[in-house]
Amino acid sequence: MSVIVKHSYILTAPATVDPNDPILLWDNRCRGATVTADSEDGNNLAENAIDGLTWDFWKPASLPATLEVEFSHAETFDAAGIVFSSEGPQGVTAKVEYWDGSQWQEAVDLSTPNRVILALFEEQTSTKVRLSLSGGTGIPRVADFTVGPALRFERRLYQGHIPDVLATRTEFAVNRSRNGQRLGATVVREGLENTIEIDNLSGDWVRANLVPAINSLRRTYPAYWAWRPAKYPNDLAFIWCDRDIRPPNTGPRDLMSVSIPYVGIGPETIDGPQ
Repeated sequence: MSVIVKHSYILTAPATVDPNDPILLWDNRCRGATVTADSEDGNNLAENAIDGLTWDFWKPASLPATLEVEFSHAETFDAAGIVFSSEGPQGVTAKVEYWDGSQWQEAVDLSTPNRVILALFEEQTSTKVRLSLSGGTGIPRVADFTVGPALRFERRLYQGHIPDVLATRTEFAVNRSRNGQRLGATVVREGLENTIEIDNLSGDWVRANLVPAINSLRRTYPAYWAWRPAKYPNDLAFIWCDRDIRPPNTGPRDLMSVSIPYVGIGPETIDGPQ
């Protein structure tokens, strides 16, 4: 599955947390941290996995392999995101681990058949995390590794939302003759394009929780988005925004709505050669 919700997390979570609450992992604690790897294949360096870009990537020289991120101070987190370059690796197992001061502890252990992964686990505080890869029939290329606190929305999405697995936007170049005969057609560009639209959010919640996320997205930093994690674990995306986000007030009870347009990469998005 693309979203891994560990049972221990659900059992110890507050009663107000619903496993189908929308989740946005935007506060990437790996950004600006020190990253190292036990091996690198050519120019496919470790820092490529935390630069927020997907055209470059970290590729280990062999498996098993580890990517280690050290923060400047202890950070608190309960989620991790992974994007593999071009396509999901076959049969690779990934572990997200944290340093407890004396040894590495497992945060989550998952197999990774899909390109985009979002893992949720019990909250941890640590100065270091690492991604460990093993197994598989080929060496994977990690385009992004994110660790941070997951933002759970105050309201769920219902009717009107386009599932990300169905939200492909394609730009065509279609050629026809003067009398309408088909001369040819080319796909110029394709990728995920969608919008998060949620109504009836309390103004206090928006100001306290969503404004920092909006400011990050406005600065073109990417995020991981899952609209209904438990029910549709494969329906998520690695997203970034290309327009402003301006939540309006929608009523006398200090309610607000938000519309977040985004483009991105889904679990089954396939790119051309890189």
